[in-house]
Amino acid sequence: MPGELKQTIERVSNKAKILVERYHVLLESKRQADARILEQDAMILAQKKEIESLRQQVEYLQIATNVIPDNSQTERTRTLISTLVREIDRCINDLTQ
Repeated sequence: MPGELKQTIERVSNKAKILVERYHVLLESKRQADARILEQDAMILAQKKEIESLRQQVEYLQIATNVIPDNSQTERTRTLISTLVREIDRCINDLTQ
């Protein structure tokens, strides 16, 4: 009977050691997974900021595209400016005479 008890205690002790070793392995795996999660959360946050910045740039570019005059508007503006400059030149000539 005492021999059987001793063997049972040794088996339980060995199984407890195995469980402790497995616990430490799992604990280390969990720590590594937690570290990866933190890294990925930081990466996600950075990507969200970049996405927001890029969306804002797209919005600015769309506004700029709508504001930029087309060729016909540019030509009309040049013609108007040329006409105004000629008229100013005539006025200056009239004043100097």
